Amino acid sequence: MYRVCSSCGADCALLKCACLAAYYCNLTCQQKHHLVHQCECTEHLLKVIVKKRTALDRLKEQSSPGVGSVELMTLEQELAREYCKVGRLKVNSLQPAIWPEAATHCQQALHLHRKVEISRGSLRGAAARAAAGKLVQKVAPYGLYDTLRDLGDIYRLMQKDSDALRVLQEALVEVRSDIAQESTPQLQEALAEILHATGSLYIDQHYGNRQIKNWTSGSATKVLLEEALSIRRTLARFGPAASELFRLLADVYRILDMHDEARNILKEALDLGF
Repeated sequence: MYRVCSSCGADCALLKCACLAAYYCNLTCQQKHHLVHQCECTEHLLKVIVKKRTALDRLKEQSSPGVGSVELMTLEQELAREYCKVGRLKVNSLQPAIWPEAATHCQQALHLHRKVEISRGSLRGAAARAAAGKLVQKVAPYGLYDTLRDLGDIYRLMQKDSDALRVLQEALVEVRSDIAQESTPQLQEALAEILHATGSLYIDQHYGNRQIKNWTSGSATKVLLEEALSIRRTLARFGPAASELFRLLADVYRILDMHDEARNILKEALDLGF
């Protein structure tokens, strides 16, 4: 079967990249496209992970036992970022057979993020911890709860709703904790995304009859989605996902027999062009 060449666009590509996401006419086309494709090639990124893992192990050997250096934390954060990126790409391939691999990569990223948080806490002095935090954040801003949200999305695809709920709730705790220290538009937007994802999970359970232990009530789901929408109104940042947010909230209102509210929220969506 012929595919479109990712380099020149010809429809006679037979050469397949090892990541299974790109096809080429020949090696020349593949080499020309390498710099573009390497950012989304899971095979290339896995090689990057091996190199960073080797560098991390070497640095650990040189470090004092039990002492978390900023360099070590930064490298762990970089490695977590690459693991998470591979996980996202494997999910986006829409091949259910490799979703467990995607979950494993995100779990490895999550483990590294948690290690970084522990290492930061072990530094002496609030100033040292704050300085380390700023350096680490430059590498992967909002990495911990972004990874939790990604892992929640993967568990939802795999219909592991209890696991999805667990990691999304952890993400909510983490982002609210950061906002309590310093609220920024980026953190508020991250909170809105996690609230949206959690509310969406509950709605999926309601319509799909998939059981979540201690399933939240419709009223609690309404609160989650209303807070997400309130944040987006305040920030005036709606984005592509806003259409689904309006629809989900209207669905909740209908379930709760709040038909006037459902009509109003749909009218607001139309007025905003959704």
